[in-house]
Amino acid sequence: MSDNIQPRQAPASPGIPRTPTSPYPQPHGTAAAAQPAKRSHASTEYPVKLHFNASSQAGHSLARLTRRKGFRLREVDILRLALDIYLRANDPAYVVACDGEQ
Repeated sequence: MSDNIQPRQAPASPGIPRTPTSPYPQPHGTAAAAQPAKRSHASTEYPVKLHFNASSQAGHSLARLTRRKGFRLREVDILRLALDIYLRANDPAYVVACDGEQ
């Protein structure tokens, strides 16, 4: 009868990262390739993030308009344009801020 008892190993020190050992040493200057920096999805031109819900009819209409051939706008562009038109018609301070004194 044989015992399947394995000797306990001490846990690795949490302060020392484990690195896989390679049978072949790496030449100097060939460290692991640095990961490219992730692109930030925050827009510098449009720094304010808005969210709203719309009716299913409006959603279907936007989907149809964004699939049209020819002059095609993305949904976000249509919504920015609609907001800009509304604010220009109803807020004189917005017009001054965007276009300057008239």
